[in-house]
Amino acid sequence: MKGLSVLLLAIPLVAFADDFASATRNNARELLSNAYRRAIQLASEERYEESAGIFADIVKVVPSVEQAWMDYGSVLEMAGMEDRVDEVYTQADSILASPTSKMRLCETRLKMYMKAPKGPETDSVASNDRAFSNAYEPCRVSAVLNPNSLDAQFYMGFLLKSHHKYHEALPFLWNTYNLTLAGLSLQKTSVDQLISFLIETFWGSGDCFHALSLLRSNSNTIDSCFAAHIVGHCTKHSPEASNFLKSCMCGTQNPTCATSTLSQLATCPSKYYQVATGWQGSLPRNVVMKTVVSGGEGYGRNRPYSEIEGFPMPLQYLEKESYIIEISDAFIGGESGVVFDRCFFYSGGHEANARVNELPEALSQKIVELPLVSVALMFSQTHNNYYHFVAEALGRLMLLREFLLYTPDGESVVVAVPGHNRFVSEIVTLFGLTDRIIVVEKNYTLHVPKLYIADWQRLSPPPPQFPIDETVKDHYLYDPWAAYQPSRAALKLVQREMWGCIDRLHPLDPKEPPLIILVSRGDVSSRNIIGEEKLLSTMRSELPSYHVVSFLGTSQGILEQARTFRRAKLVVSGHGASLANLIFCTPRTQVLLFPLEPNVDQNFGHIVSAMELDLWLLPITAAFHQNFTLTADSLLVTMNTIHKALAHQKEHTHDEL
Repeated sequence: MKGLSVLLLAIPLVAFADDFASATRNNARELLSNAYRRAIQLASEERYEESAGIFADIVKVVPSVEQAWMDYGSVLEMAGMEDRVDEVYTQADSILASPTSKMRLCETRLKMYMKAPKGPETDSVASNDRAFSNAYEPCRVSAVLNPNSLDAQFYMGFLLKSHHKYHEALPFLWNTYNLTLAGLSLQKTSVDQLISFLIETFWGSGDCFHALSLLRSNSNTIDSCFAAHIVGHCTKHSPEASNFLKSCMCGTQNPTCATSTLSQLATCPSKYYQVATGWQGSLPRNVVMKTVVSGGEGYGRNRPYSEIEGFPMPLQYLEKESYIIEISDAFIGGESGVVFDRCFFYSGGHEANARVNELPEALSQKIVELPLVSVALMFSQTHNNYYHFVAEALGRLMLLREFLLYTPDGESVVVAVPGHNRFVSEIVTLFGLTDRIIVVEKNYTLHVPKLYIADWQRLSPPPPQFPIDETVKDHYLYDPWAAYQPSRAALKLVQREMWGCIDRLHPLDPKEPPLIILVSRGDVSSRNIIGEEKLLSTMRSELPSYHVVSFLGTSQGILEQARTFRRAKLVVSGHGASLANLIFCTPRTQVLLFPLEPNVDQNFGHIVSAMELDLWLLPITAAFHQNFTLTADSLLVTMNTIHKALAHQKEHTHDEL
């Protein structure tokens, strides 16, 4: 019988009889047993509503029998009635308060948490936090009551890890791992997956030593894409990360980079899709690449103006080449807008960070044909994130506007935009594209005769004039985050066009006081500044000639955010997507950053270099999903650095004048 264990067939008739022998008629045991059998028979026939109705009556009669509640909940789970499952297990736990009832309630609430909306929108964050709070207490109590239960320990650790509470998750996942070493078997996940979770948790806690140790001792079973992500962050751009990246893209079993995805769409001789990495070198016959901005020019300075020991942050870069690529007989699918034809999946400039995992989904979806339409793609891999939308998706759109859409070849081209992004409507309106777009949803795959992509890529191998500094060279060659760094040309176009919109629609007022921005993350649970209000009041007290604001961008459109940052003289922030707005700052804007540990702030360092800003690192660090804590001493250092940065800005502005 689907979904019910064999144990459920062994009805605990003795328990029922013991409960009711003294309180019911002589035939109560038989009536109850028959009802129980009937409920299970109905469930086996997938008549879940009827089965659940009988179980509802049974638990009213025998509320102290744990198995009846568990079977009742199982039937509701099979019926997909999640709200009623939660209601039943909550009621059972209030009556029984047993280790089993706690664990069932935890499992149910954990499933509801995993299905809660995820995303930066305020409503999604609030919904996700509520679901976490609902699951937390039953999972915590279950873990305490079941210290030797793999499932109970795993549920609590997984819940905390999924909510980015890595320090709290670590003891539970570590205990789960030790229980597997003792010979116990996991029911809900594999040991390999558990090890990946544990590595991620060590990394998220800022413990690269144990993350790398566990990864290296299990490298044969760990997903190479995941390994590249961790090693790239923890080893400061080492060749080891590069090797994992190659394995991630090509797979360890096929050196020719052929994927194992067989599809009816594939018409090449092998009948297998292959991954075409980047745009340099030999390309398939149906692909035409045009270089629109040459690469190789160096920019940026060697180091930030203030540094922290152990946090090297090279700021020297070589310009990537920018391209317009034309692919004939092309498909667009998946949430990220993956691009493929009948033989190749195109990773583009994302190289080893491409969403290869979305190809099977795109191949299996309904195909919508647009036989007479040429399409230009405005997608980035994670375009629901503000940074990736502004830097990557807008960067692509600006290159397309500059080099394709208003040329004779591009006059009839329409722009494919993601249908699940809140900024798209504002952007297409600002740039007069409302009659030239096609909205692509993630539940179907689009087939077009001609697809245009704007993209960029590092020069490989690097040109002879590459900087001598080996640290910078490693940074260029092995940094996995470089996949998310557009060409400087694309960023400059984004800045130019958005500044033009500001001048046209809401020009700056020269009478406005100089602006200082303290970026807040008060709407989310990680990378907040603990002591933010004290820092804000101190800045306002010590800098009376500046207008000091706390900036929270989640409720603002792109134009409003761009205008605010264009006015800024100085920006103070931790790692967060709002720093994409640095693209709109004027040269010599001072940027003061609370760095992450391990240091994964390279994308913002790249913007600083590309837009000719000045970077200062502040001596307060945190792991990726934790918070920055401001002490009296670090507040003093922060304020001293702010004063230095403003003096530096005045000095250099005067020199340039």
